[in-house]
Amino acid sequence: MLSIDIRSPGSRSTLQRELRSNTRAALSTIEHRISRFDLTRPEDYGMFLHVQHAALLGLKGAWPEADHRDFKEMTRRLQADLHLMGMTMPHIQAPAPVLPTDADRLGAAYVIRGSRRTAGVLRHRVAPDFARSYLGFVPTVSWTQFLARLDASVSNDLAHLAVIRGARAALQMISHLLAQALG
Repeated sequence: MLSIDIRSPGSRSTLQRELRSNTRAALSTIEHRISRFDLTRPEDYGMFLHVQHAALLGLKGAWPEADHRDFKEMTRRLQADLHLMGMTMPHIQAPAPVLPTDADRLGAAYVIRGSRRTAGVLRHRVAPDFARSYLGFVPTVSWTQFLARLDASVSNDLAHLAVIRGARAALQMISHLLAQALG
């Protein structure tokens, strides 16, 4: 799961700019690890899907109520794609991050929803005969709608810092899962 925001920097809120700044290094690490998967090979693609699935399940306790429907559908599609691919993968997991506040959980949701921003790019790297419903999923809540909710929900500096902390914790967990998968 990674995020690319194609809007101009001037149209982002202070929170959005700080989120990008404070997650840039972790996103770079994740992008590097994902680039090591050859998504035309069933084993690599299956492991990539398995990492995505483990990440969603690891963050499930932190899903904000407003995101539950989309995240549940993402999980269902991952399970279906893995099933259609006939993939039984080794069990990987990372400790679920502690995300005690709504703002922390919004940070994790930022990471999960941000992964949709690059799904189309990754989809083109996948062999055409592989199951790709997860990568093709379009959330009912758009990225723009989510960012507006994020900005409206964060009203003070402590909440602002908690969103960043939640995003970083989610990215750390994903990075750990990728490291396990790549051995």
